[in-house]
Amino acid sequence: MKITVIGAGNGAFASAADLADRGHKVTMFNRTQSKLDTVRRSGGISLTFNNETRFVKPINVSSSPKEAITDADAIVVAVPTTAHAYVADRIGKCLSDGQLVLLNPGHTLGGLEFRNRLRRNSIKKKIKLCETMTLTYITRLRGAGAVQIFRKSKNIRISALPSVDNSSIFDTAKEIFPNLVLARNVLETGLDNINAICHPPGTIMNAGWIEHTRGNFKFYKDGITPGIGKITEAIDQERQAIMRSFAIKPISFVELFHSVGSTTLRKGSVYSAMKASEANKTIKAPASLDSRYILEDVGYGLVPMVELSKIAGVGAPTMESLVNLSSIMNGVNYWKEGRTAKKLGINGMKKADLLKLVGTGK
Repeated sequence: MKITVIGAGNGAFASAADLADRGHKVTMFNRTQSKLDTVRRSGGISLTFNNETRFVKPINVSSSPKEAITDADAIVVAVPTTAHAYVADRIGKCLSDGQLVLLNPGHTLGGLEFRNRLRRNSIKKKIKLCETMTLTYITRLRGAGAVQIFRKSKNIRISALPSVDNSSIFDTAKEIFPNLVLARNVLETGLDNINAICHPPGTIMNAGWIEHTRGNFKFYKDGITPGIGKITEAIDQERQAIMRSFAIKPISFVELFHSVGSTTLRKGSVYSAMKASEANKTIKAPASLDSRYILEDVGYGLVPMVELSKIAGVGAPTMESLVNLSSIMNGVNYWKEGRTAKKLGINGMKKADLLKLVGTGK
């Protein structure tokens, strides 16, 4: 397939390298062109996976969004969640009917925000829009033009927006990322956002340690203590209540964490699951509180979950407390700057209206 990967971070490099390694024709585009200079010069990416490092090529780099996505079978948007609106604005006029646009990840209703931006810009192309619940890889950049994939996550839920298109997008999406399984709709993918459940409590409750050490400790292995695990469980209970209100059968955070391959435990406490996480045991904490563990996972994870809780008529006091604490610590009003109901295009909606929107698009 001809696949365009938008972005230049961990997920974009991992996606581009893996897709090219599996024989797809890959083009990369990013708004900051200098981040792709090494790939442009070398024609590929150094990929470390399964204790082996190899140079994967060819990978093309384009400086024009129109050039990058024209004639592409699929566009994989692997950017920070905060950039979804920007990407929609930038590539909207370049899209063609029938193209698959896959947000990897959607990170709690990215598809709704992306769709709303296209509508605001009067873009009426009949694209196939879909989003994953979390990134399809555990991965980190390892220098200019180099990426390490620690693990390809398993059982990553995906849904089209609207979900009536699920059957028409799934075969193509699985050819891009074989580790996908279908979700009921984007409410399920959005509320199964693993990072938004565990990163905010782990970061906020370790604020002193993060600021003192600049993140020089193992986030999952050392940072998630029994007490912090209980806060994560409280968030999870609120999340599951929201899902049940929308007639979606939830599974617990520990079950989710196990299903994607991040822990050997299927049941038990969050603390125990973190201790049993071989895949994540070496990942360090963020170097500051001004990191994606707050910016994305609070502003674009917990905030839209709270917005859904209001539509569902279900309380989410723990989530709300963490949003408030994050806003105070970083001096940012995440209730305003995050992914609000207005940005999603769902403000004022009743539950039935939202279910109809994500199901049929109308």
